[in-house]
Amino acid sequence: MRESHRKMVNHVMAIASIFLLIVFFIPSHGNNSRSMMAGKSVATVYDGEKISIGEDNELKEEWDIVRHHLYKKGVKDNQEIPFARFLGQENVLAIDNNPKSFELLVLEAQHLGVGVSNDLLQDALHNGVANMPDETDDNYEQYLQAVRDLLSVKNLLDRVGDMVKISSPRALRALAMTEQDESINIVEFPVSHFASAATTQPSEQDIEIQYDRYCQTLPGQTVAGSSNAVVSPLGFGYLLPNRVKVQYIGFTHAAIIDAIKNAPPPTGNQFDVWDSLAERAYREHWKDFVPDAVSPPDWSALAPAITDKVYASLYESYAGDLNRKVYDRITEQVAADWQAYHDAVSKGQPAPASSQGVPFDSNDYLRLFAASIQHDFGVTPVLGIEDQLMGPAELNRLPDIGAASDGAGHSFGQIATVAGDQFQSAATLPDSEKLSMWQPSPPIFSGTAQDPTGIFIFRLSAMDPSHTAKLEDVRNQVIQDIRTQAAWDAAVAQADNILTAAKNGSGLIDAAEHHQPPLEVSTTDFFNAAEVMAGKATMPTVHLSAASIAQLASAARDLLSTPAAEGRPVSEVELPADHEVAVIELQNTRADWMDQSELTMRQSIISAQAQAELAERMEAAWAVFDSVSKRVNYQELTKQD
Repeated sequence: MRESHRKMVNHVMAIASIFLLIVFFIPSHGNNSRSMMAGKSVATVYDGEKISIGEDNELKEEWDIVRHHLYKKGVKDNQEIPFARFLGQENVLAIDNNPKSFELLVLEAQHLGVGVSNDLLQDALHNGVANMPDETDDNYEQYLQAVRDLLSVKNLLDRVGDMVKISSPRALRALAMTEQDESINIVEFPVSHFASAATTQPSEQDIEIQYDRYCQTLPGQTVAGSSNAVVSPLGFGYLLPNRVKVQYIGFTHAAIIDAIKNAPPPTGNQFDVWDSLAERAYREHWKDFVPDAVSPPDWSALAPAITDKVYASLYESYAGDLNRKVYDRITEQVAADWQAYHDAVSKGQPAPASSQGVPFDSNDYLRLFAASIQHDFGVTPVLGIEDQLMGPAELNRLPDIGAASDGAGHSFGQIATVAGDQFQSAATLPDSEKLSMWQPSPPIFSGTAQDPTGIFIFRLSAMDPSHTAKLEDVRNQVIQDIRTQAAWDAAVAQADNILTAAKNGSGLIDAAEHHQPPLEVSTTDFFNAAEVMAGKATMPTVHLSAASIAQLASAARDLLSTPAAEGRPVSEVELPADHEVAVIELQNTRADWMDQSELTMRQSIISAQAQAELAERMEAAWAVFDSVSKRVNYQELTKQD
């Protein structure tokens, strides 16, 4: 389906490029005050039209203005959403990959006569833009031009999206692939069943060939990240990732609640006990716990499940204060100790004693710090002193902190192995985001930053930049990988034979029965492939990883549109995540609509959805730098030019 979308986008874009060149020369009415600015030229567009340094800088600043300084008005919950989102999220992402795309899109809109009406501009200024400076402000004209140019780019992309038309047969096909349930027959070929094909000891030459092929590839990498990386679907790789030794401390919300439960109520009254406070809370807020009751049931008559809720609510009411105290102690004290240590070391002076009485750069520092948290607050902290070098995947498997991330969604393992200042990856980061040895990280969270189940900080005690492992260190893994590949090839060959037999014979069940020895065929219950792919449903009776189930569902969905000359559609699916190959066959389908009128209605809805999705893809493809730079013939000028 994704491939068909890509082909459709390319086809429509080819037509649109011709059509737009004709239509866009009919100018839109509106004002655009930009003129070619004086100064040295840095690039040319179209037939040598020059872009000056001034214009180049101004357009760069405009994207920054609409992306970071202007916000959309009337957003729910007072969220600050960049005004650039007016273009649509996919278009913003396309431009963010290379912000020069915005500059070229503005110039393209000007060249093709796509302007902005004064009514549209005024409506945006009064009803759409927040944080716009006053007209007396020195920056007003620049901000006004930024809004005008964003709207002109929006008009340009809208006209691109308007070219999309979804045919009725295509909509019906999409309906059949998304709104039908199906069941499939499956024959599985696990690599483990073909171990006999991989018992021969590889030659030294075979070992060296395998090692050389994947020595620039990270283990588990299945998508090429660089021109040097040769990838295998089975994840072979002998390039060690950035690795670190980490030390971390933090606490979980569960530990906060446990500390509250195991201590006297922090009410200031020595006679208060949890039981009496819980009963009082129930009497005052009984509707919260028994909403269907006409009058409050007696406390002693409540079911245990309800009294548990009362106690839980009571403990939660005190959790915030304790949470803040522990959070402040961890973040502020470690930061202060780090600053004192860093200031001294950077000046070549002896490091001062830390708050824990031991050197800040010792393993004992966090151990003693954790003990002080336990002593002062009764909270059992999460503590880790890891003496082994770990890559991102290993870090993300650590208990508690392994599930943590920052506010931008970067995982703990990703942050720790990117931000270290000894890693090449940190070269592009601002200094404020880099981590020196022993420097405490900003807080990271499990759950969400708004409702965290855990809060942690970490520091790096060693950094090992990415490098290729020596052959002698990974020889056993290389040999195992060669054998795995041989078993995989045998599984694929067996699946190929069954697929051919199923296509040329009476179907998959018959082909499996006539194979020697006979092969087991499993049949699923009905499922909706689109919902399984979206993670909203499971595939009945299939016990594979989520990645493999999504691949199976995608292949099963494709069977719905696969013509079969005779019998049922059948296909082969490689499932490297589970080291397995499968052959699947469409067993049965079940329509999800009642009659022809409902079918027509759903077809109309699907058509509109597909048209909107394809228009969004096409607009984003139009906004990508490589695409727009070719259309406007963008050429950077050298010093000689």
